[in-house]
Amino acid sequence: MNESLNVIALISGGKDSFYSLMHCIENGHRIVALANLHPPQTQPDGKEESPSDMNSFMYQTVGHTVIPLYREALGIPLYRWPISGIAVDTGTTYGITGTHNETHITQPNQDSVVDETESLVPLLKWVMGENPSANALCTGAILSTYQRTRVEAISNRLGLIPLSYLWQYPNLPPGTQISLLEDMKSVGLDARIVKVAGGELDESYLWQSLTTDHVIKRVEKATQKFGTQDDGSLLGEGGEYETLVIDGPLHIFKGRIDIKETSRHIITETGGTAWLHISDAKVIMKTDPYLAIKPVRIPPQFDPKFSSVIKALQSPRPQTDVLSSQERNQKTPTEPLHVLNGDNLSTFMVQWTMKVSDSRPIADSTLELIEKFKLKLKDEGLKPGNIVSSIAILRSMQDFAVINSIYEELFTEPNPPTRVTIACGPSMGAYTNLIIHFTGLRPSTDLVTTSRKALHVQSRSYWAPANIGPYSQAVITTTAVNEEEIQSVSTAGQIPLVPHLMKLSNTSLLPPAVFEAALSLQHLWRIGIATSVGWWTGVITYLVCDLGHACDISQRAILAGEAWAHLHQARPEDVNEETADEEVADLWEVNYHAGWRGRGTARCSHNLPDWTLLEEPMGESARFRNVVPPLFAVEVAALPRQSLIEWHALLGVVPSGRPLAPRRLVLQHSVIYQLRLSTQHQQVIIAVAFPSNLTQISSYVYEAFSHLGWTAAHAHIGGLTYCDAHLSEDEPVWWRACGTIPCHSLWSATGERLGVVIIRNTMISNVSG
Repeated sequence: MNESLNVIALISGGKDSFYSLMHCIENGHRIVALANLHPPQTQPDGKEESPSDMNSFMYQTVGHTVIPLYREALGIPLYRWPISGIAVDTGTTYGITGTHNETHITQPNQDSVVDETESLVPLLKWVMGENPSANALCTGAILSTYQRTRVEAISNRLGLIPLSYLWQYPNLPPGTQISLLEDMKSVGLDARIVKVAGGELDESYLWQSLTTDHVIKRVEKATQKFGTQDDGSLLGEGGEYETLVIDGPLHIFKGRIDIKETSRHIITETGGTAWLHISDAKVIMKTDPYLAIKPVRIPPQFDPKFSSVIKALQSPRPQTDVLSSQERNQKTPTEPLHVLNGDNLSTFMVQWTMKVSDSRPIADSTLELIEKFKLKLKDEGLKPGNIVSSIAILRSMQDFAVINSIYEELFTEPNPPTRVTIACGPSMGAYTNLIIHFTGLRPSTDLVTTSRKALHVQSRSYWAPANIGPYSQAVITTTAVNEEEIQSVSTAGQIPLVPHLMKLSNTSLLPPAVFEAALSLQHLWRIGIATSVGWWTGVITYLVCDLGHACDISQRAILAGEAWAHLHQARPEDVNEETADEEVADLWEVNYHAGWRGRGTARCSHNLPDWTLLEEPMGESARFRNVVPPLFAVEVAALPRQSLIEWHALLGVVPSGRPLAPRRLVLQHSVIYQLRLSTQHQQVIIAVAFPSNLTQISSYVYEAFSHLGWTAAHAHIGGLTYCDAHLSEDEPVWWRACGTIPCHSLWSATGERLGVVIIRNTMISNVSG
């Protein structure tokens, strides 16, 4: 049974807040109160001294004189509070008490102007005092990071669960803006246009019902002249227009709001802006109790691309033929590798492994680890906000709650690093209960320019799981060396939580292994698309054996590999020859921040994978368009929420205008994957076969190092080393020098057992071949 929440619905009078309210009810939640913020010169009953619209960054105020009538129309208690302050903090994120940039939190003082976002606090405290059972807050955020992050910050501060069921709604199946308006129309929502911001939308649109076919088409035609298919302009996401809901389905709207033409007065402003001042309105109660209730459409769980993956995974397939290393060497052409020099990325990146090995309680060990980490930060002149990602390796997942409560005290600012969490059990060795690998970004210098931002969605939605812990879905880093810029994305580990439920729940008839692999991989894909990733450098899939069922990790590795490969099949419709490297803009910022104006409101769609990013030598286009980034399956003891799978992308590459150059070299005992990210940077992955004689593993690694021109010193270059715990501990461990992750077993995408996978991010000097 789904968890039923007691929800405060934050309403503006607009279509989005009411349709989000309807999704709350459709998901089994109870609306205990309506909450609204009104202009300061207006009384709670809607009366005002003179017509005005605040043009607030955060809140819709046009039509505010009608808001008091929703109490009667819906039969739900309504609470109103005046807006105070202005938009002091205009960044995309918002801190615990307000932020003025990405990495600094400022405590307001008595002399400072209060940010208008803070008006939510007394309003919600009042509502919660009157309704002690309230435990959630819903809003109508669709694409605006600006608004969503502020509501999330206040919700978290007050202990409320944020609900944003419309988040990324236009990008969910069927994947069109118009689908949201059609869904609103289908349930009988009557939303009238009460403000237009000029351009192609003039005052003739005022009081038109947006949820009728002819008006939808008319608005669509108008917005196409200055927007694109997927930029949110059709939905008014850039402030193109605002709406006022006057009616809806009977089970929610017990009465409709009636506003005579004589009570609607057009107010015009500069720049073509026009809005309606409503001087009088009333509620007419409905008398037909038998009107049919029209269900709210819940978006399909899987995108068409992932429905195709599921179909492929369920299709009969021949027994996988795992080739020996020698056979693969005969079948795979040798490709010249880029020559490596001796430099690592320490000029702009840091990587530390923090480890505690003792028999003390886990809380004491974790506190010691975090204190060591803080000292490391201090010595390097860094702050927690410089950290990009972390991998937390626990002995037992039962320790997670204790470890997490201490870990989260370290990252209290907005946009924490991404995190992957696994439990490796006895593979960690004696007395080692916790290892955390941290990767960070150094501040800019005269030689290197660096920046960091993040995608941190904490609201429940249909899009992807909310990150309610101290970690972001993705962190995007930008580094510029010698005027060459690289933008890459680190992502959090993804498990198969059903996003709007935030729990593992397979109500389909699909086999659990197929359902969980596809759903968690879809989460990763949606995060990649939201952060403009065009190519993954590789992926790790962590797997757990379900002790209640027969388990063949090699077959589950093959299943994951097939899903991954299916997503990387080149299709003609996937090739976009005009891929742009422009960042996707939040239309709220486009509308209110002049700095965005020159970049336009259009968003250029991109594909994932984007085949145009790959270097294509003459005559080799077909081969390169079938390149599949490497996948490795890691068997661990446990994963969060008792999940059986977790996807961890190694690195997402954002298009920059330069081609990526993949290389693959098959040796007798290993395979080398090399991806040139720029003229100076590359990622190298060495997959070493599991040896028949465990003492041979170091010679296998040395073979690969020799082909790269590496020495033992290169083992210390930043990266990760996945190692099968069955390998002899008596062997020299020079190749385990960096970021070791102990595995119960390690597998290729074709089900071949591996001994070691070494991942290094480093510099290149010149190119051979």
